[in-house]
Amino acid sequence: MCTIRQAKEALTIYQEKKSAGEPILKALRLWPVVNVFWKVENLEPEEAVSFDCLHALHDSLFGHHLLEELKILLSKLPRKYAVQLEEQLAAFPSWQGLAHFNGILHVSYADGNKLRDLVQQTFYTALNILTNNVSREGYQLLWMLCSYLELDSLIGLDVHIDKTLELIEREQLVFGSELKEYVSHVANGELAEHLKMDWNFPKVHLWKHVVWDIQNKGAAHNYSTWPNEKMHGSLKDAYQDCSNGKDVAVQVLRVDHHHLAMKLIRNQVDAEANRTQQDCNDDDIDGRGDEDVLMSFSEHVKLGSPQSPKSIQSIIRDHASQQEFQGFHQKFTWFVNQCLPIYLNCDQNSWKNISFAKTF
Repeated sequence: MCTIRQAKEALTIYQEKKSAGEPILKALRLWPVVNVFWKVENLEPEEAVSFDCLHALHDSLFGHHLLEELKILLSKLPRKYAVQLEEQLAAFPSWQGLAHFNGILHVSYADGNKLRDLVQQTFYTALNILTNNVSREGYQLLWMLCSYLELDSLIGLDVHIDKTLELIEREQLVFGSELKEYVSHVANGELAEHLKMDWNFPKVHLWKHVVWDIQNKGAAHNYSTWPNEKMHGSLKDAYQDCSNGKDVAVQVLRVDHHHLAMKLIRNQVDAEANRTQQDCNDDDIDGRGDEDVLMSFSEHVKLGSPQSPKSIQSIIRDHASQQEFQGFHQKFTWFVNQCLPIYLNCDQNSWKNISFAKTF
């Protein structure tokens, strides 16, 4: 992981002398281009990027790779095996919150939530079909799916301790071993020209960073894109039912709930921008003018923070002599879990409680 400062320094060296800058950029795994995120004050993009189970696992590693391998394997086996798998999939017991499927071979899903449910059901319905005698590659693929599900379950826990993080790291090694075994079976089998042998793509490596994310940012549900997935349906309905397919953005905003949401967001941005501008005018931060602190993009929107991020630990340390800051992490935890849902008009029952350690 590199910082913006490292990237800027490397680019400066490259611009002055290409031969001197190339090895530095290569070591940092960067291209010699200016990053637009450099305009945002006190931001470190690589620290901000977090592991997202929905798109890195369900919609990608399984949906675009493991599932496709399974479809190819079944298409190369006698038809009876594919029929049996789909019959067993259709007979899978119903469960609240679990999507039900009748087919797998000729259906594609764009919803990562459905793919999350599908991988759980597919694994169990394929256990008595893809045996070692029927398909060595298919049998090994099930071993990969087994490790995948273990990791998905561990990463998805709402609370983590040292033991669970250790289990994640241990299971990642297991998945890597099963993947190598699968590639070996494919290379030595009859389906080498049909199945994937090169698994060197970004999202198969991403979960190697998940333990760092959990240690520094909390449980994975804190930075999941899963909640926003439910908005896709309403946006699709607005497009199909409330527009003619042209100038869509303007027409979609005429839908009442979307218009209200956008209006609220705009008002909040305007108010925050005005407050920040006033603060900068009243008190020149660190001796710099406000034009050095915030990057202006229009009359009412500014990106950046006038102050560098501070940890809870540093706040407690800086105000150790002040009585009102005693037990600050406990007070802050109470505020986030009790007051914030009310301010945001959220359902208290659906709010996931967040805890902050004193050494956060």
